[in-house]
Amino acid sequence: MTPFAEVIAVFIPIIFVSLFFMTILKIVNNRHQLKLRKLDLEDGVDGETITELKEEVNQLTLENASIKRQLLAIQQEMQQAGMRIDLSEYEREQLKIDQNDKFSF
Repeated sequence: MTPFAEVIAVFIPIIFVSLFFMTILKIVNNRHQLKLRKLDLEDGVDGETITELKEEVNQLTLENASIKRQLLAIQQEMQQAGMRIDLSEYEREQLKIDQNDKFSF
């Protein structure tokens, strides 16, 4: 065996063992970060975070209303063309989602 092959034969297992331990350390670190986030949420969320979440919910609600208006416009166009779309199931589902989201904060 050549000296280069011997060096490779020594370093490849070292590299694999290093990668293995680095992966384990990354998993442990991620679990630790997740536990910290859970503790932060259990301790309570600060007012700024609540405000940000409310703004996101409001933005998504506006987006949802916009999509609904677009669907209604498409429905009207299709009805004029002699086709039909039933949005009642969509509306029921959206009402459930909206009520769950509004009361979760």
